[in-house]
Amino acid sequence: MTGECNKVYNIDSDITLPNFLIMRTCVDKVVATTTSGDYVRLYILFNFQRNSGYYLIQSLLPAALIVIVSWIAFWISRDSPPSRTSLGVMTVLAMTHLLTGVNRRLPPVNYIKAGDIYLGFCYLMVAFALFEYAAVAFSKRRNENKKKRENKKGKVQYDSVYIKPTLPDPDIRLKIFQNYNEEGIDHEICTCSQQPVTSLLYLSRKSNKLKPYVKDSHIDRAARIIFPVTFSLFNIIFWLIVYNELRKTQVEESQMKMMDLCR
Repeated sequence: MTGECNKVYNIDSDITLPNFLIMRTCVDKVVATTTSGDYVRLYILFNFQRNSGYYLIQSLLPAALIVIVSWIAFWISRDSPPSRTSLGVMTVLAMTHLLTGVNRRLPPVNYIKAGDIYLGFCYLMVAFALFEYAAVAFSKRRNENKKKRENKKGKVQYDSVYIKPTLPDPDIRLKIFQNYNEEGIDHEICTCSQQPVTSLLYLSRKSNKLKPYVKDSHIDRAARIIFPVTFSLFNIIFWLIVYNELRKTQVEESQMKMMDLCR
């Protein structure tokens, strides 16, 4: 290689590749020595860049939609195991098929790509959505067993009952009787007797909240908030990092083009 790198020709704008963008072309020549003599070989170098729009539509966007579909299980009743389990298994299988398809289309490399990180996180979100129903089913079964144990006890237990005898206030007027006669209405007031009256001051049932249990609905309600917020934060951080890396790449490419023009 002589080190010369010049633009060979302008590529027709109508010629495009679905997976790559042609950034620049370089030409170089070298003299190859063989048994039959010396020959001049012409080398043409093409610099390609992956088309981010293609992989965004074919891989990343479907993965995000599969994650969103998996959240529907949080609004399905916990008393419908077939619906929730079938939805969870289908989303996991869809993500698995998407991962294998993407890896089959891309050339194998010995490093982790940005797409691998995004698809891997989406796969974890779908798997955790399925595990969430396992936690809901376990909590439901535990509450049912707890209710069965309470029903076996039979009677309601009270922790304390305090009965205190008291005397009523004689000035309290309980009832007014109205006597009707020819002269008009005569109001007669009846007061309470001085007999002791028993008052129940304190009666409380033993609380079942000494050992609180998390209800199934609480797990679903928490998942409806935690999963979307976590996925949104991941997307914000991921795309900010990708944008910064793309800007660095564009700056490096512009510097390389300037160096080629100066040669």
